[in-house]
Amino acid sequence: MNDMATEPRVPRRDPRQGPPAPKPHRKIEATYRGAAANDGRALLGLLKEMHEEVSIYPMSEPKIIDKINNVISKGVCFLAVVDDEVVGSLGCEPCQTWYSDEVYLGERWTFVKEDFRRSTIAKDLLNMVNDFSAKMDMLLVIGVFSPKHTAGKNALFRRVFKPMGEFFIGGKHDVL
Repeated sequence: MNDMATEPRVPRRDPRQGPPAPKPHRKIEATYRGAAANDGRALLGLLKEMHEEVSIYPMSEPKIIDKINNVISKGVCFLAVVDDEVVGSLGCEPCQTWYSDEVYLGERWTFVKEDFRRSTIAKDLLNMVNDFSAKMDMLLVIGVFSPKHTAGKNALFRRVFKPMGEFFIGGKHDVL
C-alpha cells in the first residue's frame, strides 16, 4: 500500500462545452469626478501612457497639453480616481461637421491604466459621458481608433452605444 499523499485530480474541461466563461470584472472602489485645471499634470501622465500603448504617430507634448486645457475648459473630462491616483479618464470637446453648424460632443480620449482594467471603470466612464451628453441634449460621437485590443474595446463600446459606421486606414499604413 502506498502511503504517499496523492495530488487531487483536476478534471479536464470537456471541449464540447465551448470556451471557458470570461474572467469576472474585479470590484475596484473608484471615485469619479470632473477634471479641473489642476488635474493637467495627472492627465498628461495618463495620456502619455495611452500614447505609448496605442499611438500610431510620434507624440507632441505641447499639443497634448493644449488639448487637455481645451477639453477641460470647453468640453468635459471625467476622471476615475483610486487612492488619490488618476487611473482612467474620458475627455470630449464640442465639435462640428464640415457641413453643418450643429455642435456635437466629440471624444478625444478614453483610457484606463492596465492594472485597473477588468473592472467597471471604463464602462462607468462611458456611461457618465453618455448621460452627460443626453442631459446636454447633444449627440455624442465616440469610438475606438486603436491598433491594439480592438475587438474587446469594440465589444465594450457596443454594450453602451449604438454603432454607426467603421474606421478604415489606407495609404501609408505601415504605422501599425
